Amino acid sequence: MIDYLLISVFVFLGLFVGLFIGWLSKEELKAGEKYFLLLQKAIFVACVFLLFYNYNWVLLGCLLSVFFIVLFLKVKKDFVMLSYIAFSFILFFASFNKQYLPILSTLVFLYGFPAGSLTYLHSKNKRFSNIVMMIIRKYGLFLILSILFFIVKILM
Repeated sequence: MIDYLLISVFVFLGLFVGLFIGWLSKEELKAGEKYFLLLQKAIFVACVFLLFYNYNWVLLGCLLSVFFIVLFLKVKKDFVMLSYIAFSFILFFASFNKQYLPILSTLVFLYGFPAGSLTYLHSKNKRFSNIVMMIIRKYGLFLILSILFFIVKILM
């Protein structure tokens, strides 16, 4: 059971790896912004599909994947915080079947790379330590939900 909590912390560290990558490659961030956004959306759709594929609900996974693709194409808002809330649910449900948990956790970890880099890009005038605190405040709900799900899993 502790593996679920460790995986959640590992996944959350992807944001800081992305922040560090953004800090190292300041000049290339603006040119790669549209690719980072596309990568985020592709990883999110893959996670949703894999979760439902895991439970043999392939048709529902396909329908939800198409729904999110259309939603991402139509709406130009920041879905990163909502994505991390969804990821906490995805990882919790995937933790009941250990076969897909490593794949999904790796995808969510990789999702943090563009999310952290874009966070650095959009907050250039702030100090690095302030950006770290902003990430903790903004995406900390993911860790809180993961801890709550861990407690639920213990009580089950």
